[in-house]
Amino acid sequence: MYLFVSGVNHKRAPVHVRESLAKMNGQLEDSVTQLMTACPVREAVILSTCNRFEVYGVTDQEAQTPDFVRPFFTSRLGLDAESFRNHFYFLGSGSAVEHLLEVISSLDSMVLGEAQILHQVKEAFRIAASKNATGKMLNKLFQKAFEIGKRVRAETAIGRNAVSVSFAGVELARKIFGTLEGKTAMVVGVGEMSQLTIGHLVDHGVRHVLVTNRTYQNAVNLAARHGGEAVEFDRFPERLPEVDILISSTAASGYILKADEVRKAMARRKQQPVLMVDIAVPRDIDPEVGNVSNVYLYNIDDLQSVVDRNLGEREQAARQARRIVQEGKTEFLEWLQSLQVVPVIEGLMARAEQIAEDELSRAMARLTSLSEHDRNIVRAALRGTTNKLLHLPLKNLKKLSQESNAAQALELVRDLFELRPGGETAPNQGEKH
Repeated sequence: MYLFVSGVNHKRAPVHVRESLAKMNGQLEDSVTQLMTACPVREAVILSTCNRFEVYGVTDQEAQTPDFVRPFFTSRLGLDAESFRNHFYFLGSGSAVEHLLEVISSLDSMVLGEAQILHQVKEAFRIAASKNATGKMLNKLFQKAFEIGKRVRAETAIGRNAVSVSFAGVELARKIFGTLEGKTAMVVGVGEMSQLTIGHLVDHGVRHVLVTNRTYQNAVNLAARHGGEAVEFDRFPERLPEVDILISSTAASGYILKADEVRKAMARRKQQPVLMVDIAVPRDIDPEVGNVSNVYLYNIDDLQSVVDRNLGEREQAARQARRIVQEGKTEFLEWLQSLQVVPVIEGLMARAEQIAEDELSRAMARLTSLSEHDRNIVRAALRGTTNKLLHLPLKNLKKLSQESNAAQALELVRDLFELRPGGETAPNQGEKH
């Protein structure tokens, strides 16, 4: 049996290719079942996210590049398989193992250290297992992957600290306030950065979100998605006294918030601290605001320096993570290699037991005067002799499975004892006594 992974990801395929395959996301349960039926695979797991589409499989066709995955999916989507050829990659055996461990550890993600991939891999495996598409090999591989993914997050800092500007602002808020539970935040602007920021704020416990924008209806729409409140743009300074965190990202050509407006708001807040994050270019907030007492003002350059520093820390953590991945790969490959000795051990034990049983039957046919008690003693003695005789050979066979020449040595054992593949024994040719 041959382990492989075939698919596309953000490194190999542009977004329009990934979008085409992402159409399969809602059909994964049917897809894995149909893949098992239509293609020569014994086991399969399909992992589909916004940045990757991969099939992990086990096949009897140990070819350099099995070519059934790409045409299977492109034909289902009505796409030209040849046009996708250069985007699909194929990895087999140890490389496939290493790839999955790097994926689940977020070493292969677009954003190093992102947290969602562990859940996504678990869900992909759950779907495949629910369709009986997994077996001994993929069950073991994915359990090892879950173990390594958890270790990487527990033993390294790969998922800590912000590596996006939108999240860096939220991280600053957490450092200033300790917790965002119960806080009120205002987001000025409704662009992509604002949308990402609101999501982070809500995820970290902000109680109330105010959204303002020059086009009021756009503010209403964004606020509604997060259970927030829209504020008319020309009135947002009036709401500042109730705001603990303000994050601004508009396309305005000049300052939309001046120091005098902030001083008035701070007087009404009785000087309770406020974090203001200006991620607009050109800036939305007059830099003079940073001189107002108890106002913490950061601009996009401040946040970018935080992101750059955190990325450096994640890169260092990634080196630790890769060592953990290599440990997991070695452990799995040792287990995989040990599988080849199992049929030989089973065959050898079956052959020894059959010979012992034949000899015992012949002996008992002659020793008709033995009591049942005495017969049991003979049976136990013969069984003990067989087990002791096989103990060292079986022990050494297990060690042999980890050697580089294991396949040739095991073939020699099969020949010596006339063992058939799959653990069957050759017919007893009437041993001479």
